[in-house]
Amino acid sequence: MPNHNHKPELTKEIREEILENLAALLDISPTVTFEALSQRSQIPINQLKLYVEFLKQEGYIEKVDELHLTQKGLDLGHKMLRKHRLLERLLHEKYGMKKSQVHDEACRLEHTLSDEAEAALCRYLKQPQNCPDDNRPIPICSMDVDSCDDCKSGKSNHSRISFIPLAKLEPGKCAQVKFIRGGRKSIRRLRDMGLVTNAKVTVMKRAPFKGPVEINVCSTKLAIGRKIAEKVFVEVC
Repeated sequence: MPNHNHKPELTKEIREEILENLAALLDISPTVTFEALSQRSQIPINQLKLYVEFLKQEGYIEKVDELHLTQKGLDLGHKMLRKHRLLERLLHEKYGMKKSQVHDEACRLEHTLSDEAEAALCRYLKQPQNCPDDNRPIPICSMDVDSCDDCKSGKSNHSRISFIPLAKLEPGKCAQVKFIRGGRKSIRRLRDMGLVTNAKVTVMKRAPFKGPVEINVCSTKLAIGRKIAEKVFVEVC
């Protein structure tokens, strides 16, 4: 974790830490309080408010009272969240660290992990989807590709990180399929359903308690499992 002294100096490490934690909280709830962000980032509230003002001036945060991220802030926050959770998987699965230990260690390492090393790490871990300590989803990468299998030939396109999983699309909303996460078998299965890149899809209904998602794709009605719907990333029409 970054060392927060009394001087309100917004270092690269502190900037990334705040945006990462704010992005993580916003993935869970549409509203985030200073108290919640302070507790998660371990920064005193008074000092945190000064940092947030700096982040607003830099264009990362658009509303201070409600702690809303701009697209620029969301992109960097999700990028750091992705690096953090990939490192947690590495530390737990390959180095045998306990789940309770990986969070703090990943916090220390994530700020020095380059984008190239992040992509290599993802391939080495075979495109993991969740972190080990709390099973939260790992954000998708910024490679300009259609699927995980195609990532080696991708080019950087940081706007893609803002796509949302089909499982989070609100009922009645229309979206376009942009990225499919997984290996060849899962991708082939999704494509057999008509969930291919650029296909238009509408969510008809989402069952409660992580039940199936009813969708309309290519004039066909389907009911797919929530885990499958989390592998398909879309852009709202």
